[in-house]
Amino acid sequence: MVKFIPMASAPSRILANYIEALQAASKKAKLTNQLEDSLQQINSVVKLLVSRHPTCASLCISEPAFQEISKPSGTVLEKLASIFAQRLLPLYTTFPILGISYSVAVLVFIHEEKITNNPNLNISGAKETWEDVLTSLLSGILVCSRI
Repeated sequence: MVKFIPMASAPSRILANYIEALQAASKKAKLTNQLEDSLQQINSVVKLLVSRHPTCASLCISEPAFQEISKPSGTVLEKLASIFAQRLLPLYTTFPILGISYSVAVLVFIHEEKITNNPNLNISGAKETWEDVLTSLLSGILVCSRI
């Protein structure tokens, strides 16, 4: 049974909770190479998005500290787009509710932490860049719904 985390919680805590839930669910599932890759991409997303958020950053074992990304570079944006549009698809098909819930948590995190509450949003094009990342996230979910 999936336990839903109330959206009134801090976005970083919501994201951390869904990552933990996916990690727990994966221990009970038969893992294919594609699913293992999807699960590893969850940590990549956190590494690309999170800094100074101990509830999420602590889930990244190999890199406990990273720099805040106000406006992602083209490389970071391409990596996030690739992960959201392609590499998480096995996650959505194996754990549909948790996978979609995780993606919603990422969406809320980006919206709240990178767009709404970002003091560095005045950087030219930062809002549009983060909105492009959200578009990639939603595109991946839509592609999966057609499979």
